[in-house]
Amino acid sequence: MTNLKVALDTITLAKKPLKYAIDVASRTGYEAVELYSDGWAGRHVPASMPHEEAREIKRSLDDIGLKCCAISTYIGGRGLNRISEDEIQKQMEDFKKYIALANILECPSLRAIAGPKEAGNVKRSAQLLSNFADIDPGINILVEIHFGSLIETAEEAARYIDLVGRNNVGVIYDPGNMVANNAEFGARDVRMLGRRILHMHVKDVGEVPRGAPGSFEYGGKYYSWVPMGKGKVKYKEILDAMAEMRYDRYLSIECEGDEKAIGSTIEEVLLNERKELERLMAKNKV
Repeated sequence: MTNLKVALDTITLAKKPLKYAIDVASRTGYEAVELYSDGWAGRHVPASMPHEEAREIKRSLDDIGLKCCAISTYIGGRGLNRISEDEIQKQMEDFKKYIALANILECPSLRAIAGPKEAGNVKRSAQLLSNFADIDPGINILVEIHFGSLIETAEEAARYIDLVGRNNVGVIYDPGNMVANNAEFGARDVRMLGRRILHMHVKDVGEVPRGAPGSFEYGGKYYSWVPMGKGKVKYKEILDAMAEMRYDRYLSIECEGDEKAIGSTIEEVLLNERKELERLMAKNKV
């Protein structure tokens, strides 16, 4: 894993201007950024972004030595398993716009939305995603393991990626999301997914009392981001397995802590998260 780098997902700072988020990533020692697109959390990189603005972002990244490792888009909209034919065409056009932005930013990967589990239609989702993937085989498309989605577990993710059947489509492995759906996760998942893992989100999550700052409800229980090592994610075991498979891509820190609840500034949180991850990586010889 000598080529592995630690990135910051700017969803952490999605309410702030993108330039501020990039500057914070640099000040806190990150090597890359995963740029949040345009969704519920904020607006950093919409599909409509002018190309000159994207070039200015690229110049800013170059000036401070940061790479753009991915753009977390919402391509697929409400989900590839349930959008209408008219929506498919709109999503295709937006996807092409994001490809152009990714090329300007020298960004290898774009996230897409497989769809919610309740809507079913796994085959439709996978077929549509394969159509998107064929538009530009040089761009990776990432689908995230997420509670409530078509791919909540490693088994579901592996089946879905195999159904899509494209070399440029892979998984965002996110064990923090798996805490909420009570999925089994750890070294076994990493080994099962293997080279299907093209990206990884890193955050720790724990069960908290109802009404806790920054908490969310799923399955009748309440969860929240917690400082790394304080939650339920087995990062030692996971990083050991990553080392075994010689994972050489990005680990993208995606913490969403509430400053008032944790008593630290967001910059302090991001610095501590990076240091703790790098400590674990060194300990596990990652």
